[in-house]
Amino acid sequence: MPVNWCWISDGNSLNLKVAHPIHGRPFTQELTLVIDGRTRYIVCWSVYLAENAISVADA
Repeated sequence: MPVNWCWISDGNSLNLKVAHPIHGRPFTQELTLVIDGRTRYIVCWSVYLAENAISVADA
């Protein structure tokens, strides 16, 4: 398989609590990674408030 032939994307909640930017209460952020299928190199990433279509499109 050539490089950049297949990309793998996955979103996971981070194992930490941070202050929410709007109300300040603790919450867990969502990390979305896109990885090249052959080299396992991280092509792009995105940290967002929640897992949704916008966060995946941002990555």
